[in-house]
Amino acid sequence: MKDIIIIGAGIIGSTVAYELSKYNTEVLVIDREREAGLAVTGHNSAIVHNGSDPQENTLKAKYNVLGSKMYEQYAKELQTPYKQIGAFIVATYPEDSVHIDELVLNAKNRDVFVERLTKEEALKLEPNLPNETIEVLNMPTTAIVDPTHLSKQAIAFAKENGVKTAFNEEVVSIEKIVGGFEVSTNKNTYKTKAIVNAAGLYAPMIEKMVSEPTFSLVMHRGDYIILGKEAMSMSSRVLYPVPGPKGKGVLVVPTVHDTVLVGPTAIEVDSPEKDDWTEEGIAEIKEKMPSIIKHVPYEYEIDRIAGIRPKEAKNDFIIEENKHVKNFFNLAGIDSPGIASAPAIAVDFVHRILKEKLNLS
Repeated sequence: MKDIIIIGAGIIGSTVAYELSKYNTEVLVIDREREAGLAVTGHNSAIVHNGSDPQENTLKAKYNVLGSKMYEQYAKELQTPYKQIGAFIVATYPEDSVHIDELVLNAKNRDVFVERLTKEEALKLEPNLPNETIEVLNMPTTAIVDPTHLSKQAIAFAKENGVKTAFNEEVVSIEKIVGGFEVSTNKNTYKTKAIVNAAGLYAPMIEKMVSEPTFSLVMHRGDYIILGKEAMSMSSRVLYPVPGPKGKGVLVVPTVHDTVLVGPTAIEVDSPEKDDWTEEGIAEIKEKMPSIIKHVPYEYEIDRIAGIRPKEAKNDFIIEENKHVKNFFNLAGIDSPGIASAPAIAVDFVHRILKEKLNLS
């Protein structure tokens, strides 16, 4: 019997496996994909947000700030790319200043450095900003990573420390047994004392195998345009509009692989399988992009992708033991700022919560 089975090898499941590998415990990671980090983790903006945006007194705010501050060292530990390139939030309407005020206050309360720049100051750093720019919030600690590579590295190091993996296996049922659970996949059956549900979009389905629902997810598809390295000169940092009710809006994101992401949309879908980009989504990106940048060289387009974000109905992370089933832990609703928060979630969840609950040594 395994001590712990982790269902899901995205950035959350993978980093949890890595942290668990530091204990004397038998761990198995199960994932329906062929390797780590290919689902939600591999289809997002790949930004380490600085932590000034999430609402106060939420897990998002807590783990975003902690994760951002520990990321550089964590990336070195896992030998994965990390670049602190900074970001601008671009205000183009007079009413945007109210939200900039809120972000500045959040940053001050969370010990995150930001600074307001006038239009003239900002244009000296980013000449491609729109003519309608009123002011900019400079966030120099914002960084970029490759979350798929980070996930693969976390799993690789975990395996070196004895963690086992079962890729290309889909969990089809979970039965409660004496002393734990019996987990059946489309290929094998495993017994375990505890389960960590890090199944991303499928986390509610995994929970329903053992319990009545304790959370629900709202799924939003984000379409992206990827531009080649010839477009790197369009911006030297991440560009955001002032955040709105649906999130951070369309972005310009230079990547660690010298490409540029443009997007995403935020289109609600009713199935995790509806993950194909659409022409309507691409048109929406192009319509909104002038709010943060003057010129986008779409002639350098090399690809289009889409990804679905698993937002929890109350807009916060779920990081807890199931209220009805002992030793079944949910790590769910990890949408933005999930990439930025991942190291902090993994460290806190394993070394505080699981260590106490499961008496890890």
